Amino acid sequence: DEFFVPALEVIVERFGIDDDVAGATFMAAGGSAPELATALISTFIAPPSASDTGFGTIVGSAVFNVLFVIGACAIFSKGVLELSWWPLFRDSTCYMIGLAILALFFGTGSHDATKYPASMEWYECVILLILYGLYVLLMKYNRWLHYAIVKKWLSGKKKKKKLQTSGGGG
Repeated sequence: DEFFVPALEVIVERFGIDDDVAGATFMAAGGSAPELATALISTFIAPPSASDTGFGTIVGSAVFNVLFVIGACAIFSKGVLELSWWPLFRDSTCYMIGLAILALFFGTGSHDATKYPASMEWYECVILLILYGLYVLLMKYNRWLHYAIVKKWLSGKKKKKKLQTSGGGG
Protein backbone atom coordinates (compact mmCIF):
# COMPACT_ATOMS: atom_id res chain seq x y z
CA ASP A 1 0.00 0.00 0.00
CA GLU A 2 2.94 2.31 0.58
CA PHE A 3 3.64 2.58 -3.16
CA PHE A 4 0.45 1.28 -4.79
CA VAL A 5 -1.99 3.93 -3.54
CA PRO A 6 0.28 6.93 -4.30
CA ALA A 7 1.00 5.53 -7.77
CA LEU A 8 -2.71 5.04 -8.33
CA GLU A 9 -3.39 8.63 -7.25
CA VAL A 10 -0.88 9.90 -9.82
CA ILE A 11 -2.49 7.81 -12.58
CA VAL A 12 -5.97 8.99 -11.61
CA GLU A 13 -4.92 12.64 -11.55
CA ARG A 14 -2.86 12.52 -14.75
CA PHE A 15 -5.58 10.82 -16.82
CA GLY A 16 -8.59 12.47 -15.14
CA ILE A 17 -10.13 9.17 -14.01
CA ASP A 18 -13.04 9.21 -11.57
CA ASP A 19 -12.27 7.78 -8.13
CA ASP A 20 -14.95 5.10 -8.35
CA VAL A 21 -13.69 4.02 -11.78
CA ALA A 22 -10.12 3.79 -10.48
CA GLY A 23 -11.35 1.77 -7.52
CA ALA A 24 -13.35 -0.58 -9.72
CA THR A 25 -10.46 -1.22 -12.11
CA PHE A 26 -6.92 -0.45 -10.90
CA MET A 27 -7.50 -0.82 -7.15
CA ALA A 28 -9.58 -3.96 -7.65
CA ALA A 29 -6.89 -5.51 -9.87
CA GLY A 30 -4.17 -4.68 -7.35
CA GLY A 31 -6.25 -5.95 -4.46
CA SER A 32 -7.08 -9.16 -6.31
CA ALA A 33 -3.47 -10.00 -7.12
CA PRO A 34 -3.20 -12.56 -4.27
CA GLU A 35 -6.36 -14.33 -5.46
CA LEU A 36 -5.07 -14.33 -9.02
CA ALA A 37 -1.75 -15.79 -7.87
CA THR A 38 -3.58 -18.49 -5.88
CA ALA A 39 -5.76 -19.34 -8.89
CA LEU A 40 -2.78 -19.51 -11.25
CA ILE A 41 -0.75 -21.70 -8.88
CA SER A 42 -3.66 -24.04 -8.15
CA THR A 43 -4.48 -24.31 -11.86
CA PHE A 44 -1.04 -24.69 -13.42
CA ILE A 45 1.34 -25.88 -10.69
CA ALA A 46 -0.60 -27.72 -7.97
CA PRO A 47 -2.16 -31.16 -8.47
CA PRO A 48 -5.46 -31.25 -10.41
CA SER A 49 -7.50 -31.62 -7.22
CA ALA A 50 -6.33 -28.15 -6.10
CA SER A 51 -7.93 -26.31 -9.04
CA ASP A 52 -11.12 -25.86 -7.00
CA THR A 53 -9.05 -23.88 -4.52
CA GLY A 54 -8.34 -21.13 -7.04
CA PHE A 55 -11.95 -20.88 -8.15
CA GLY A 56 -13.24 -20.89 -4.57
CA THR A 57 -10.69 -18.28 -3.56
CA ILE A 58 -11.80 -15.87 -6.27
CA VAL A 59 -15.53 -16.24 -5.74
CA GLY A 60 -15.13 -16.33 -1.95
CA SER A 61 -12.97 -13.22 -1.91
CA ALA A 62 -15.67 -11.31 -3.77
CA VAL A 63 -18.16 -12.16 -1.03
CA PHE A 64 -15.57 -11.22 1.61
CA ASN A 65 -14.91 -7.88 -0.09
CA VAL A 66 -18.58 -7.02 -0.46
CA LEU A 67 -19.66 -8.00 3.05
CA PHE A 68 -16.71 -7.85 5.42
CA VAL A 69 -14.52 -5.13 3.94
CA ILE A 70 -17.38 -2.68 3.39
CA GLY A 71 -18.77 -3.40 6.86
CA ALA A 72 -15.37 -3.03 8.54
CA CYS A 73 -14.65 0.22 6.69
CA ALA A 74 -17.99 1.64 7.78
CA ILE A 75 -17.50 0.64 11.42
CA PHE A 76 -13.93 1.91 11.73
CA SER A 77 -14.19 5.07 9.63
CA LYS A 78 -13.51 8.33 11.43
CA GLY A 79 -16.60 9.97 10.02
CA VAL A 80 -19.76 9.27 8.11
CA LEU A 81 -19.06 7.56 4.80
CA GLU A 82 -20.98 9.18 1.99
CA LEU A 83 -21.81 6.55 -0.59
CA SER A 84 -23.41 6.93 -3.98
CA TRP A 85 -25.90 4.43 -5.34
CA TRP A 86 -24.32 4.47 -8.80
CA PRO A 87 -21.09 2.45 -8.24
CA LEU A 88 -23.00 -0.17 -6.26
CA PHE A 89 -25.69 -0.46 -8.95
CA ARG A 90 -23.18 -0.50 -11.82
CA ASP A 91 -20.79 -3.03 -10.31
CA SER A 92 -23.49 -5.27 -8.81
CA THR A 93 -25.23 -5.47 -12.17
CA CYS A 94 -21.99 -6.40 -13.93
CA TYR A 95 -21.16 -8.91 -11.19
CA MET A 96 -24.59 -10.57 -11.40
CA ILE A 97 -24.29 -10.85 -15.19
CA GLY A 98 -20.80 -12.31 -14.84
CA LEU A 99 -21.86 -14.85 -12.22
CA ALA A 100 -24.90 -15.86 -14.27
CA ILE A 101 -22.74 -16.48 -17.33
CA LEU A 102 -20.18 -18.35 -15.21
CA ALA A 103 -22.96 -20.53 -13.76
CA LEU A 104 -24.29 -21.14 -17.25
CA PHE A 105 -20.86 -22.27 -18.44
CA PHE A 106 -20.43 -24.59 -15.46
CA GLY A 107 -23.97 -25.89 -15.84
CA THR A 108 -23.55 -26.84 -19.47
CA GLY A 109 -20.39 -28.82 -18.71
CA SER A 110 -17.59 -29.70 -21.07
CA HIS A 111 -17.58 -31.84 -24.19
CA ASP A 112 -16.67 -34.85 -22.01
CA ALA A 113 -18.51 -34.40 -18.72
CA THR A 114 -17.53 -37.85 -17.43
CA LYS A 115 -13.82 -37.10 -17.73
CA TYR A 116 -13.95 -33.37 -16.88
CA PRO A 117 -16.93 -32.62 -14.61
CA ALA A 118 -17.61 -28.96 -13.84
CA SER A 119 -15.01 -27.76 -16.31
CA MET A 120 -14.98 -24.99 -18.85
CA GLU A 121 -13.95 -24.89 -22.46
CA TRP A 122 -11.26 -22.48 -23.68
CA TYR A 123 -13.80 -20.39 -25.63
CA GLU A 124 -15.91 -19.94 -22.48
CA CYS A 125 -12.85 -18.58 -20.73
CA VAL A 126 -12.21 -16.22 -23.65
CA ILE A 127 -15.82 -15.01 -23.37
CA LEU A 128 -15.26 -14.21 -19.68
CA LEU A 129 -12.11 -12.24 -20.54
CA ILE A 130 -14.03 -10.35 -23.23
CA LEU A 131 -16.74 -9.56 -20.68
CA TYR A 132 -14.09 -8.03 -18.41
CA GLY A 133 -12.85 -6.00 -21.36
CA LEU A 134 -16.43 -4.76 -21.87
CA TYR A 135 -16.58 -3.85 -18.18
CA VAL A 136 -13.40 -1.80 -18.53
CA LEU A 137 -14.91 -0.15 -21.62
CA LEU A 138 -18.05 0.59 -19.61
CA MET A 139 -15.77 2.24 -17.04
CA LYS A 140 -14.40 4.50 -19.78
CA TYR A 141 -17.94 5.77 -20.41
CA ASN A 142 -18.97 5.72 -16.76
CA ARG A 143 -19.87 9.43 -16.49
CA TRP A 144 -21.90 9.39 -19.69
CA LEU A 145 -23.72 6.19 -18.72
CA HIS A 146 -24.52 7.52 -15.25
CA TYR A 147 -25.86 10.76 -16.69
CA ALA A 148 -27.93 8.93 -19.32
CA ILE A 149 -29.52 6.61 -16.78
CA VAL A 150 -30.28 9.38 -14.31
CA LYS A 151 -31.68 11.64 -17.02
CA LYS A 152 -33.72 9.02 -18.89
CA TRP A 153 -35.13 6.81 -16.17
CA LEU A 154 -34.88 8.60 -12.87
CA SER A 155 -35.80 12.08 -14.07
CA GLY A 156 -38.74 10.63 -16.00
CA LYS A 157 -40.06 8.88 -12.87
CA LYS A 158 -39.82 12.08 -10.83
CA LYS A 159 -41.77 14.03 -13.48
CA LYS A 160 -44.51 11.37 -13.60
CA LYS A 161 -44.75 11.31 -9.81
CA LYS A 162 -44.91 15.11 -9.68
CA LEU A 163 -47.69 15.17 -12.28
CA GLN A 164 -49.66 12.52 -10.41
CA THR A 165 -49.37 14.31 -7.05
CA SER A 166 -50.32 17.68 -8.52
CA GLY A 167 -53.49 16.20 -10.01
CA GLY A 168 -52.48 16.58 -13.64
CA GLY A 169 -51.93 13.80 -16.14
CA GLY A 170 -53.22 11.09 -14.18
